[in-house]
Amino acid sequence: MTRALASKVLVGTGGPGVGKTTLIRSIMTILTAKGVRVALCAPTGPAAKRLSETTGLEARTVHRLLETDPANGGFRRGAEAPLERDLLVVDETSMVDVPLIAALLRALPR
Repeated sequence: MTRALASKVLVGTGGPGVGKTTLIRSIMTILTAKGVRVALCAPTGPAAKRLSETTGLEARTVHRLLETDPANGGFRRGAEAPLERDLLVVDETSMVDVPLIAALLRALPR
C-alpha cells in the first residue's frame, strides 16, 4: 500500500479474487479523506458502473471523462485542456485501445 501511495504510476494486475478492487477502494478511501481530487474511469459503461459501486465514487467511461467532441471527431480534454485531477484510476485497461489510452495520457496534467 505504501508503494501505491508514493508512486506516480501504479499498475495493478492479477486474476479474479486477488484483491485489485480492495486495493483501489483502500487507496481511494485514504486519498479522498486527504482531499486528493480523483477521477475514475473504465472503457465501458458496465465496467464504470462496477467501479463506481465498489468505490462509492463516481466513475465514468473514458470517452465521457475526456469529453467526446463529435464536432471535431476528438476530445475536449487534452494537453491544452487537461483533466483537473490529482489522481486517475483506469480500470479494465486491457480493453482500451492504443489511440484511446494515448488521448487519455495526453489529458493528464503535468
